[in-house]
Formats: sequence, structure tokens, C-alpha cells
Amino acid sequence: MVRKATIEKLINKILKQYTFDLAWIMPFVLMLLLLFRETSSDKQNTCNPMVAKWLFIYFLSDIVFANTKLFKICILKSECSMRSYFFFWLITGLFYYTFMFLWFSYGTMVLYRSSVYCP
Repeated sequence: MVRKATIEKLINKILKQYTFDLAWIMPFVLMLLLLFRETSSDKQNTCNPMVAKWLFIYFLSDIVFANTKLFKICILKSECSMRSYFFFWLITGLFYYTFMFLWFSYGTMVLYRSSVYCP
């Protein structure tokens, strides 16, 4: 059985990581909203909106995955075992890194296409 002090340390660590993630991501999201607003109003420019959408979805998915860290607290506070906490951590980590790899691959294609085909 895991001691309550260990669980409290894990919860504090998760909350610190969550606040750091949001503090790191939010300025980029706000800047991208301004960029997206400017590029969406320009009808002749077709490349910048694609890059802005790709970056915006990247940062939004980062926010979503940061929010999944809060579910770890629910698992730790419930009477579930550390095994279920480990499996939740493992599954979300695998899903996150797979999604980010695929999204970066797509982003590389978008950036290549915009550098080659756009003036």
C-alpha cells in the first residue's frame, strides 16, 4: 500500500507540471489566434492559414494532453491501485507521443509545401 504522503507528493508534482504546461502554451496560443485572424482575412494568401491551423491544432492538443494530467489526480485520490495509475500514465503517454509524431510529420509536409509552392 502506498502512503498518503507519497500520494500527496505525486499530486503536488502533477499540479506543478500542469501549471507549467499551461503557462508555457498559452502565450503561443494567443499569438496564433492573432496570426490566424490576420491570415484568414487575406483571401489571396493560401499558405499561411495552413501553417497557422497546423500550429494552432498543435498547441490545442498540448492543452488537451495537459488537462489529461488532471485525471491522474482523480486516480490517485480514489482507492485504485498504483497499477491503474501506471497503466493510465502509460496509455496516455503512448497516445500523446504517437499523436505528436504523426502531427509533426504532417506539419513537415505542410511547411515543405508552403516553402516550395507559395511565393
